[in-house]
Amino acid sequence: MQYFTRCSLLSFALLLACLPSLQAQDSTAAPADITADSATRDRSGLAILPFIAYTPETRWAGGGAVIYYSRAEDAPLDSRADEISGGGIYTQNKQLSLICYPELYWDEGRWSLKGSLGYLDYPSYFYGVGNATRKEDEELYEPRTLRCSAAVTRYFDHLMLAVRYDARHDKFLAIDSGGFLDRGLFTGSDGGLASGAGVIAGIDDRDYTFSTTRGTYIRLIAMGYDRVLGSDFDFGKFTADARRYWPLFGDHVVAAQVYGEFTSGQAPFYMLSQLGGENRMRGFYEGRYRNNQMLTAQAEYRLPVWWRFGVVGFAGIGAVAPTLGTFSLRDVRASAGTGIRFSLDPKERINVRLDVGVGEKLEFYFGIDEAL
Repeated sequence: MQYFTRCSLLSFALLLACLPSLQAQDSTAAPADITADSATRDRSGLAILPFIAYTPETRWAGGGAVIYYSRAEDAPLDSRADEISGGGIYTQNKQLSLICYPELYWDEGRWSLKGSLGYLDYPSYFYGVGNATRKEDEELYEPRTLRCSAAVTRYFDHLMLAVRYDARHDKFLAIDSGGFLDRGLFTGSDGGLASGAGVIAGIDDRDYTFSTTRGTYIRLIAMGYDRVLGSDFDFGKFTADARRYWPLFGDHVVAAQVYGEFTSGQAPFYMLSQLGGENRMRGFYEGRYRNNQMLTAQAEYRLPVWWRFGVVGFAGIGAVAPTLGTFSLRDVRASAGTGIRFSLDPKERINVRLDVGVGEKLEFYFGIDEAL
């Protein structure tokens, strides 16, 4: 599984970001876009938050976070606060995550330095690579992952540009005897260090970061991992995420997303594109199908029902392939489902969600976030 893309880690990061008292604007917005009431903000403070979620990959997950934020004495109260946040998550599948996120801002929020440091002990299932993998070939492996990243970002109104460094080291504490990894059949079967650098560009004019009702979100990431940077693997990875939101009548909203990951070179199997999960192709175990290339598309219809409750309907299609030229219609898989929403904070549009997705099988998802 890819680091920080699991349901628990994503929801946890969203929870950190959603605190109104900590955040004056969206992370890709410029200082001019500040709209929050500065009178309710403190110059510094400490918050402690609990966390709970459910996905097929983790089953029930719980934990907590601690966030400290601070503004300089001469900084306006509506400026973006510097933060350091961290916490831990433990799951019913005996998976442990410990993460820390420092964030620093300067030049009135036009520049930022963001980092992450994490430790994971995450037993997961591996089925092989490609579209013909079989459920009966499922094997359990237990990777211990250490990861760090740092990014310097410049914000221009709704545009952001960043340079990023990323490194992760994986060591397998346990693998199935006689399985794919024990026989060394795939790149990364012995773990190793992936060290790379790249650039990020994005556009974000959404009205709300959570449960968006209108706007566009585009994020492009190009990373190169090379032995010059100490990496044990040489490969490149390009990620494209494009979303659009249309408001209809009476708070009804249509959301759509096209998402792709495209890998070249010899990437370790755990950094290949993975179909499924709580954000894309709900109803498929994340990593059930994986390969160098992946392309997915999904749409969601959201409508209010009563008081703070709402419902959604969603559908998606996706495929993986070894190369761009080998994508085939016969390998396209589909998923669909429905869900319930409860608004924790109507002002910030922060929802608790319970989704049921049908893909390869019927799966349930619970957390504090939206899929797109």
